[in-house]
Amino acid sequence: PEISKLFVDSDLVIFPVKAEPQELKTAPKLGNYVANLTQFCQSKNIPINTKFRSMLCFESSKYRGEKGLTKITDTMVGFANAFSNTIPPLLAPMIFRSLYPNKISEARSIYSSESVEAKTAQQEFDAVVQQIINTLN
Repeated sequence: PEISKLFVDSDLVIFPVKAEPQELKTAPKLGNYVANLTQFCQSKNIPINTKFRSMLCFESSKYRGEKGLTKITDTMVGFANAFSNTIPPLLAPMIFRSLYPNKISEARSIYSSESVEAKTAQQEFDAVVQQIINTLN
């Protein structure tokens, strides 16, 4: 009940989903949860203005080069086709990079580095943030 209340009181809820076969098989449970919560709120006349979105997360070591980008695109399109009725995905994928925990351990952000990897991570992160802002608008 606490989680449902938190969701109802939120403007935006993002479910991160790792783009792996097992996680993609269980992803419909998120859609069912959102559908059931929405239906419950409607039956009790509880206003629900929450926007629910999914965000696919990709392991960077498995998605390298042009083939990797194609696999990411194909996975996102397939996920959107399957689950977009209840939890539309953000269009920008979040890619796991060692840069994130490394910078956190230094108490710094990814924006504190000028390396090629950091510049790529910054662009990806900026795209995700822009998608979140677009969803809130």
